[in-house]
Amino acid sequence: MAYADKAKAKACYQRYYQKHKDRLKLAVYTRILRLRYNTTPEEVHQIFQNQHGLCAICGIEIVEQSRSCHVDHNHLTGKVRGLLCENCNHGLGQFKENPKILKSAIEYVGKHNGR
Repeated sequence: MAYADKAKAKACYQRYYQKHKDRLKLAVYTRILRLRYNTTPEEVHQIFQNQHGLCAICGIEIVEQSRSCHVDHNHLTGKVRGLLCENCNHGLGQFKENPKILKSAIEYVGKHNGR
């Protein structure tokens, strides 16, 4: 393929993407939700509404369908638990979602914060 053909193809793709990017992003988002969490955008939106747009753990504001909004799920059952901010989602992962480790961390922080 000649360089001009590659440039023309790239320009064509960019025009198509710009025209349809919202629809394409929604299609990708919908597919990810279905494959990873066996849920739909409508179900996630309902959870978002129930949580009043706030992280289920720390309560900071999250933005639906953005990098600040993480779908939290039980890794054993696959069941969606709620929506979390990035920090809380990563925190749960670092503690391996283990209640014993989380309780120990709470006790440790409380002990060293004078609470």
